[in-house]
Amino acid sequence: ALGAEGVKGDGGRMAAALDLATKSPAMTGEDVAAFVVANVAAFKPVDAGAEVYEKSRLAAAGLAQPGAGKSAAASQEAANRILANYRASTGAPARQG
Repeated sequence: ALGAEGVKGDGGRMAAALDLATKSPAMTGEDVAAFVVANVAAFKPVDAGAEVYEKSRLAAAGLAQPGAGKSAAASQEAANRILANYRASTGAPARQG
């Protein structure tokens, strides 16, 4: 039933076929598959289009950038704090010049 045409590869239909086959062990695999194909809607992926995809990809990339959405001053302040902590913990001298 799970490998039948119209069921295989469709998560919703595969789940329904497995559930039906488990609850109705007297049904053949072909009967289960036929029932599921006739009564469970096939999964149809939403085509958002290239423009929507590109916007979501760029938004996600921006979130992954260090300091995204922070001002330059806030980013510099954070960098200075990190550097000061590093120097304090390692005893590294401050860079001259």
